[in-house]
Amino acid sequence: MMRNKAIFFFFFSLYITIQAHSDIKTDLSHNLEKKHNIPNAFTINILNNYKYKDFIIKTMDKPAEALPWNKYKKIFLNKNKINDGITFFKNNRYDVMEVANKFNFPPEILVSILGVESNYGKYNFSIRAVDALCTLAFHYERRAKFFLNELEHFIVYSFNNKINPNTIMSSYAGAIGLPQFMPSSIIKYGYDYDGDSVVDLINSKKDALASIANYLTKKGWQNNMPVAVSIKLSEKNVDNILNKTFTVDTLKSKNITFTTPISANLSCKIVQIDRDENEYDYWATFNNYSVLKSYNPSNKYALAVYLLAKEIRKSF
Repeated sequence: MMRNKAIFFFFFSLYITIQAHSDIKTDLSHNLEKKHNIPNAFTINILNNYKYKDFIIKTMDKPAEALPWNKYKKIFLNKNKINDGITFFKNNRYDVMEVANKFNFPPEILVSILGVESNYGKYNFSIRAVDALCTLAFHYERRAKFFLNELEHFIVYSFNNKINPNTIMSSYAGAIGLPQFMPSSIIKYGYDYDGDSVVDLINSKKDALASIANYLTKKGWQNNMPVAVSIKLSEKNVDNILNKTFTVDTLKSKNITFTTPISANLSCKIVQIDRDENEYDYWATFNNYSVLKSYNPSNKYALAVYLLAKEIRKSF
């Protein structure tokens, strides 16, 4: 009897879930048709033919950024990654500098982000974006609303640019192309630099570089201004200054040492990086660091991009 009840509730729950997903798909297709003139059939064909990927759900809760800094930095601040960045710049110097000059943006940051996001375009993304986004939109309850919005933008992007949505590959989180833009960022910040009327972040290095520069410039990047400076402090000072904003001068008055000369009147925020278990590094971070975190909210990500860029810059 109890077994029969368990079976009943399992299938009843399954039915409710399927019905809920069906309602969401119907609403989404109607909204896209109404707002963007995308035929119902185009959207429904995408939504009814995706493949659920269980490993995506499991991977979402185990990002690389959860690693301690000593392990995380080895992924991006190793000899091969630095040398590959130098090679990429040398091979694409004209395009990189053309975009950097147009946007008044540091070329080494452009190259570094491509290195961190897609190994300078060499990483082979093997997941269909439609599978990643649908899996997360319909089966990852914690952030379902976010990914449903990204799925909507993905459909708009593929339809407007006449790209077969089934051919677009992505990360497990649905990020696309050399700079790993989420679909909403492609729509809002994607830049057709090569002038072919398509924002192509997969095959066009010019579009990818310009889209990064456009994104970070619009997020408030200030050229020729600092990103982050390593500091030395007494552990007893940490609680009073962590994640708070001070001028450099004020922090120096608190016996905090900046390892690199920096203007006294600049405002900065102190962040703590878990170097290893119960061991920490401290950095004074400036506006441009916050801008890098708009690309990925992890402190380790922003620091890796910045430090990789510094190493690449040495070859310029």
